[in-house]
Amino acid sequence: MIGLNPLHEWWKMSSYTKWYHYFWLTPIIAVFLGIAWVVLTIVDSVLFKK
Repeated sequence: MIGLNPLHEWWKMSSYTKWYHYFWLTPIIAVFLGIAWVVLTIVDSVLFKK
């Protein structure tokens, strides 16, 4: 059954490209989390600067 369990045959070459995408998806998520943390830190320091 293709689609029900994408990790069932993750080791096969046919699904290797999908598994490989996690390598570039991880740093992208890390960058977005870093940017969001910096923006929230700046906004918090500006709005609640009393």
